[in-house]
Amino acid sequence: VICKIYTGPVNYELKNDSRSIILDFENNIIVSHQSGVGGGGKLILNKYSNEGDTIWSLKYPEADSVGVSFFDYDLIIDEENNIYVTGGNVDLNNNQNRHLVTIKISSEGEFIWTNYYNVILSQAHGGVKMLIKDNALLVYGSYITMSGDSKYVLQELNLLNGNTEGVIEKSI
Repeated sequence: VICKIYTGPVNYELKNDSRSIILDFENNIIVSHQSGVGGGGKLILNKYSNEGDTIWSLKYPEADSVGVSFFDYDLIIDEENNIYVTGGNVDLNNNQNRHLVTIKISSEGEFIWTNYYNVILSQAHGGVKMLIKDNALLVYGSYITMSGDSKYVLQELNLLNGNTEGVIEKSI
């Protein structure tokens, strides 16, 4: 059994939510959590060996973007141990500027590509989920528009370059 304990500054504005945990094909552990202060949030992704040693740690957005928040919903691994993270990106300065975001990260912890699907939404609900099929990454999510309508979107992304190959968006 491996036990990792986060010790950080005592700050009541600090948000630190555990989100997902998966194993790669070498039994390394990948853990995601959201961390932020004052309403902003960053994805923190850590990779540990099966002995519990830290292999790498990264954050998204990489820069300390004031007013930008990221909420991750799902992690998935492909056969080459690349990691895919999907969630929502919100510009807190412009509440209308929101995206469904999917990120591909190499097994070494390097960003490979990021796909932004622009939606004007009030809030994401039901989370966002992923599935790998053949050479495509299928990303499904549901959200509520600014007018209060519920919609879902199914995106097909190219695994190699992250380009959108197809989109279905429907009212629920």
